[in-house]
Amino acid sequence: MSDPAWPDVQAWIREAKNSVDVLPPDAPRRDSIREKVGVSLESALGAVIHETGGLLVDQGWLRILGSGSPRIPRTALVDRQWILVGDDVVGGFFALHPPGGDVRYLAPDTLEWEGLGIRYSAWLRWCLSEQLGVFYQDYRAHGWEERIRSLEPERSFQILPPPWAEGPAFYERSWKSLPVEQLYELTLDLQTQLREDKR
Repeated sequence: MSDPAWPDVQAWIREAKNSVDVLPPDAPRRDSIREKVGVSLESALGAVIHETGGLLVDQGWLRILGSGSPRIPRTALVDRQWILVGDDVVGGFFALHPPGGDVRYLAPDTLEWEGLGIRYSAWLRWCLSEQLGVFYQDYRAHGWEERIRSLEPERSFQILPPPWAEGPAFYERSWKSLPVEQLYELTLDLQTQLREDKR
């Protein structure tokens, strides 16, 4: 039997280059959520679900999902044929495709699930590294911290014109806050619509 992964995750958090706010887990629900997702305590994802309500990374820019908390009421969950594991303030979503596979990113500038070529534990370490800022550099300008400071973790920004459309630099566009769940459904609907339009 393998050892629990939480001590490793704690070490990664201690060494993180970005700020990390570890939210307390939802103790009554964490076991059932972990069972639905299908992961053990020996996996990094299982450890995050069991030991945290979620992680707020880089001043809340990225939300890594756990067992849920008042600040991040959503949880890691199975949705369609994948497992949602994180989201960000610019309307992007991270998921395992397929469950147990590599992490993919539903990018707001392409509306496609883009493969990152890494599994969950490597992705978690990547989120805590300086590479996160490089990944989001097109969305950030000087003072981005102030822009997101008042944004609650259950909301993200809908950027208009949308990042997949022509227009000014992303950070110069209109940023309107919406509930994360609403923005997720809007993104999937738009993804389907644009695919049908290409046929």
